[in-house]
Amino acid sequence: MPVGVQSRHPVAGQRRSPNPLADPDREVRGMIVRSLPLVLAVILYGSLAFGQDLLRTGIDAYRRGDYPEALKAFRVLAERGNANGQNTLGILYGRGLGVPADHAEAVKWFRKAAKQGHAVAQHNLGTAYFRGRGVAANDAEALKWFRKAAAQGHAASQHN
Repeated sequence: MPVGVQSRHPVAGQRRSPNPLADPDREVRGMIVRSLPLVLAVILYGSLAFGQDLLRTGIDAYRRGDYPEALKAFRVLAERGNANGQNTLGILYGRGLGVPADHAEAVKWFRKAAKQGHAVAQHNLGTAYFRGRGVAANDAEALKWFRKAAAQGHAASQHN
């Protein structure tokens, strides 16, 4: 098509400029696409900051001995898939801090964190299998989890 000649838009029947830079819709779409990484980064940072705030809240409550408050914070983290929250929730259940002791529930949370590669949770899960707390004692399963933790440098697991 010769320069300066306009064509009809095939769908809307509107005139379309032969210059793609003159298309305002295209320019807006381009701005949206270019700003998408920034928007995603802000959302991710906000969710990480929220997670860090919850982690800090949980740790502070635990150190004060306010186990019900710690339990609330770590439960939110754990349910969102945070491995630190899952492991700590397992510890709270295993020790009966803020809740009645429930070794099976502790193992459930240790397993979730361990499957994400959390070395301490892997050690805790190995210990549960070794001692038969919350699960049937199983030396082979205990050894499997101790080895996974040891491979990440977990000192106590390296000696089991």
